[in-house]
Amino acid sequence: MSVLFDGLTPVVFISPSGDDDIGTGTYENPWLTMDKAGSNTGSGDIIGVKNGTYYTIEEPTPDRVWVGESFGGVFFDDQLSTNTFYRRLTYNNLPNRYINIGWRNIDGSKGRQSVFPIESINGVYFKNCIFRYITTKGGVGLPTSGASASRGGLLGAFSDWQKNDIKCTMINCIFDDIYIDKANAWGSIFGGLYSVYNTKYKIINCIIRLIRDTPSPSTCVFSGEASNTNAYITIRNTIFSNEQSGPIRYFNHTGVIDYNLDIDNNCMYNFTLTGPNDFDQNPKFIDPDNGDFRLQTTSPCLGMGVNFDG
Repeated sequence: MSVLFDGLTPVVFISPSGDDDIGTGTYENPWLTMDKAGSNTGSGDIIGVKNGTYYTIEEPTPDRVWVGESFGGVFFDDQLSTNTFYRRLTYNNLPNRYINIGWRNIDGSKGRQSVFPIESINGVYFKNCIFRYITTKGGVGLPTSGASASRGGLLGAFSDWQKNDIKCTMINCIFDDIYIDKANAWGSIFGGLYSVYNTKYKIINCIIRLIRDTPSPSTCVFSGEASNTNAYITIRNTIFSNEQSGPIRYFNHTGVIDYNLDIDNNCMYNFTLTGPNDFDQNPKFIDPDNGDFRLQTTSPCLGMGVNFDG
């Protein structure tokens, strides 16, 4: 991306080399943590996240815009932590926006709920974000909660069984090497990348690659109840690639799907097809194992997936 901070003007900044004690929150003298930036800003403020790797992953203050300096330049990395991972990306029915932010090396398999619960009917928005090398439990429901444990996964929009009408929009995002630890789920049959219960998902121009699970490749993209007339799912111009396992299904159930679906014009390589113009071909990434998801010139998916040029 040639335009820094997505062309936005942050009011404060954080950096891996920043300091919460002596920093002033400026670009030249940034703070270190999300907590410091969030507590010194107000509703709707734009917080600049300077490029680099952050090894402390916090629960961001809601109702903010968190924008990284450049696409692929910012990662929150949990590889040094031994704690059970569970971070709400938004809560208290307040929105959050994430632009140019990446999360990687996160082990949420020992947690009771989704790795990234979303708890806001006012929505969460992701643009140019990356989720890579993440392990998550298959389910979110506790044994005594009264909720089915097959609704969980990486982004648990159904993180509280009493929350309804949660909105999640993802544009130009990458999900790579997501491992659903189904064996550690609370009795779930299938895990899902996204959970569905009265939720509204929009997934536009994204790349979703290598969703794995245990003990067999039966993980799905969406997990939830088959009968859910208040769920709305839109997937357009997105590349699904599961070249090392599969085929992967969209949904974790075989009954009648009452979701409101708008799924079309996607590449479904080793995934089950759903949309009328979806197709099953190798997208031919340049070097996906090393994080290069640009398309070769002979790719059948040119014009689809992530736009790396802004």
